[in-house]
Amino acid sequence: MGLSDVYRNYIRAILDHDVDSMDQYVSAHVVHNGTQLGLEGYKGLLRRNIIENDMHIEIRRSIADESHVAAVLIFTAGPSARRLAGIDLDGQPFSYVENVIYDFKDGKFAEVHSLFDIDTVRSHACQL
Repeated sequence: MGLSDVYRNYIRAILDHDVDSMDQYVSAHVVHNGTQLGLEGYKGLLRRNIIENDMHIEIRRSIADESHVAAVLIFTAGPSARRLAGIDLDGQPFSYVENVIYDFKDGKFAEVHSLFDIDTVRSHACQL
């Protein structure tokens, strides 16, 4: 199985709210945007930002080599969306873009570098 397939399976597990399977994909010492979260911290991040907000993730584009995946993801907030990145939401659907690069080491994602369109999130919140 290639890294592209591993990545798609990882995204599918997130969409299935299967954070317990993250140890198959994510290093115990994972670093997210320069902060060492560890696996449990990363699972918490997924729960707060994706699962609790009923996010749908579309892989718009992805590129993989032997040790990296780069992707453009479209996130769509679901009806239970209440808070994202410290911004209060109202449960009305909206979408935003995330650009992300994953460093793959020893068979798992060891570093995640993500940048998302917070201006769209803020703009949505300002319309409340």
